[in-house]
Amino acid sequence: MSPRPILAAVLLLGGATARAQEAAAPSDGPSDGPSDGPSDEPSDAPSDVPSLFALEAVALAPFASAFPAAQATAPPAGAVAVEEERWSSFLPLMKDEALARGYVLPLPFGAGATFTVLSGRDIRVRDLSVRVNNEPEHSVSHIVDLGSESDVFNANLKLDAWILPFLNVYALAGYVYNESKTNVHVSVPRPPAVGGTYEFDMNVDTRLDGFVGGGGITLAGGYGDFFLVVDSNYSQTDIGFDDNFRAITASIRTGFQGKVGTLSAQFWVGGSYWDTNNVAKGHVDVPNVGRVHFAADQGPVYPWLLDLGTNLRISRGFECFADFAFDGHGGIIATVGPVFRF
Repeated sequence: MSPRPILAAVLLLGGATARAQEAAAPSDGPSDGPSDGPSDEPSDAPSDVPSLFALEAVALAPFASAFPAAQATAPPAGAVAVEEERWSSFLPLMKDEALARGYVLPLPFGAGATFTVLSGRDIRVRDLSVRVNNEPEHSVSHIVDLGSESDVFNANLKLDAWILPFLNVYALAGYVYNESKTNVHVSVPRPPAVGGTYEFDMNVDTRLDGFVGGGGITLAGGYGDFFLVVDSNYSQTDIGFDDNFRAITASIRTGFQGKVGTLSAQFWVGGSYWDTNNVAKGHVDVPNVGRVHFAADQGPVYPWLLDLGTNLRISRGFECFADFAFDGHGGIIATVGPVFRF
């Protein structure tokens, strides 16, 4: 195998072009072998190349939007709910049937913000391949060992509407910011005449940000003070790769309506699944090498999450929520936000 695709992978993942070339090969090129051998000390290099470990930021936006919205309140026995006329009274459809059964419906439209922090979630890169200029694509997974720690912040604006008393649809738009520290261990084969391998380590600090948009659907039902919510949504995120990233998430939550002092509240537990598997494709122009194209097939190691949370209704037109999710392996997600209903 030509050493150029291997070197390209090192340059790309290391993020520091000059230092990676210096560590991997002398000025005459990698085929001659290093005169003194690579340093055993890891290098620290900043990078503006998209990090392969920032990808879970894609899933934060839809996950943060899947929490139970305000739902119909269970009626007392034999009660009939009465609702004053508003400009938004045309929704939800079929509301008369719900009101006749005594249910108090939430205001049909909502506008809210969600703020999410993710920490400690593991990502598996199943395969990494590179192509330099017009050369054939090569997999370099057998020589590059990757590991990372990431901190992600996500902020979204969510607009929703109750189309039916049990059906809510929503759209979202948001911003994602990621800081990652990637550890790269590379073993580059030496020329046959020399034998052995070049081995070196790099630490790469990466900062990425981008925008996300998407939408979803929520089904809600219940009996008495207990409720069940099922949610699914789709989103796309642009964080600097050649293609946008897509995420599909699904969740189910169950809980009960209660009180915190004089305020109405919801409490829930549930689980969610993140389908954030994507092939990250990108390119970077490397001095003295050319244009390096890469493709990384990656996804979460632990896609299932357990979460618990609460929604506090300050008034009929304003509420706020908090939710905490865990993957059972060190990954933690915390989300809070206000919601205005009208």
